[in-house]
Amino acid sequence: NGNSGVLAMPPGFQGRAYFPSLFEIVGNGLTSDETLTLTLQFFTDSTGAKFTTGAAPTITFTTLTASIHHAFEVWPRVLTGLGSLGACPPWFQANWTLAGTTKVMGFTLYGSFWHLDA
Repeated sequence: NGNSGVLAMPPGFQGRAYFPSLFEIVGNGLTSDETLTLTLQFFTDSTGAKFTTGAAPTITFTTLTASIHHAFEVWPRVLTGLGSLGACPPWFQANWTLAGTTKVMGFTLYGSFWHLDA
């Protein structure tokens, strides 16, 4: 169990309106009784400041198991706390919980984005 700490989106995202199309998590090394739960939480700055309108927006992925090795989440449909459509905040944190007896699993997180020129 753990988290990534607060991470910045790539430098090109800073100060520009990027809208994710989707996020994908791919698990590896799951054994028969392991599960992985991943939540992405988004922030306004590097200190993990929440949004002034309430809780930080989050995306919670489908739990990965030995039979479910990847999950997609589509922006903004799965986003909680940011409204119907919002640009991707420039900072995020990945929080995960791994359960089971052996706990040897890893995962890779992918994202695809598009840019809106105003």
